[in-house]
Amino acid sequence: MGSDVGSGDLERGASSSLRGEGTGADMATSAPSSTAVVRPFHALKEKCSLKVEVFSKFKDRFQFPEGIRARLPRKDERACAFAHGEVCFYEAAFSCGLRFPVHPFIMKLLHHLNLAPGQLMPNSWRIVISCMVIWTTISDGDMLTVNEFVHLYRLKESREFGYYEFVPWDRRSRLVADLPSSFRYWKSRYFFVSGDGWETLSDDLWGDVPRLLRRWETPLLIKERPDLDNKYTGRVQAAVKHAATIEDFNELIDPRSLARHCLGPEPSLYVLSALDREEKKQMTSNFNKEMYRKIKEKKNEPLSSIGQKKLRFTDKEKEKEKEKEKELVERGSSTPVLELDGQEASPGVSIEEVARPLKRLKVGAKGKEKVGSSIWTDAETAVDRVNEFFTLGEMKEISSTPSHEMVLGETMHITTQYLANEEKAVVANSKVEVLEGVDLENLDFEAVDKEMEEDEAAQASAQTAASTGVEPVEAERDEGGAAEA
Repeated sequence: MGSDVGSGDLERGASSSLRGEGTGADMATSAPSSTAVVRPFHALKEKCSLKVEVFSKFKDRFQFPEGIRARLPRKDERACAFAHGEVCFYEAAFSCGLRFPVHPFIMKLLHHLNLAPGQLMPNSWRIVISCMVIWTTISDGDMLTVNEFVHLYRLKESREFGYYEFVPWDRRSRLVADLPSSFRYWKSRYFFVSGDGWETLSDDLWGDVPRLLRRWETPLLIKERPDLDNKYTGRVQAAVKHAATIEDFNELIDPRSLARHCLGPEPSLYVLSALDREEKKQMTSNFNKEMYRKIKEKKNEPLSSIGQKKLRFTDKEKEKEKEKEKELVERGSSTPVLELDGQEASPGVSIEEVARPLKRLKVGAKGKEKVGSSIWTDAETAVDRVNEFFTLGEMKEISSTPSHEMVLGETMHITTQYLANEEKAVVANSKVEVLEGVDLENLDFEAVDKEMEEDEAAQASAQTAASTGVEPVEAERDEGGAAEA
């Protein structure tokens, strides 16, 4: 087991003695015969493609314990041909849930099948780790046994000689589903491990734990499904029932799940941040796939309408007479959208209904205001200005309030200032119109100033009369009477 592997052994597919003990059941096995066709391991064709900068992150990414020595292959080394005392591992095995130190159940299973770790294909690692998680869930922490596993899955030779995979005996014994369809370039991403801390040693807790094989072998292939003792039948049935309720099998090999089931260390901050990035990437990928699926369903709809937002205005007054809808499309381009009868709206278009605001009532004739008209001299202008700031209900509320109880708030104060500024603008415009077409050389400026002062005085008198409720003529009479007295 610990001897060096020669090139002749590699070409013939080196084989050690077959093991059949410890299964608790009779089984038929296949063994290499003297007339078997000599085939070289496929791994001899695969050169390592791992880069130093990528491999340097493995210790943090997979949380290798202290004391482990991991290195990349030399130029003439392959996954099945390397230095004495080392073991080959593939990166894909750790992506599928394997962690150091290797669990005793895995060591016992590989020893029972006469299989080196590097010979097991990635999805088979997912199956083994997932079954271990399922068992600790349904049996209060008790670990899966070799007897139970080989009753559910059998070892099958891959098309590429030297690699092997687990397949269920039948459809009912398939515990783990949704396996990835492929692992790209996984055969060229391997490394070698030695030192301490990567194997579980024999102790009082685990008993006698066999060491992992250092060299590639021709493993044990079981042809008939072994029987299971009655004490394990109930656990297998419970595991099958529980597996049927699992929605996402990727969660079983998540580092956080492995830590909860004592199959790996607690995730470090480095691992947690990497998981967060991967989850965001997966969410983006799922969103893109969903959008692509929806786009394919709408083959006859133009792409220009996808992802746009539509506002639908509803007129409550006309809704009773006839149901009509007008759509305003907010788009970044002027590409027209063809609307065909009987077709649904694009799933990428969001439609929001907005009630159409009611128009304010306006009293008075439509059209432009007369030049020089103001709220003080023209009733229609005053009513129009009031309707711009108040609704009909607010006007009724104001009119029903006695004048001595009314308090001008900030809004009324701002409105008054606005109206005063409007009045000043009208006066200025009227003065400009008066001066237009006048001969300035012969103009009597003193007379003009006197006339403007009289106009301002008249307007001030009109404003005072409006506030006091006394006509301007009566106010002048009162002032004259006071002077005579």
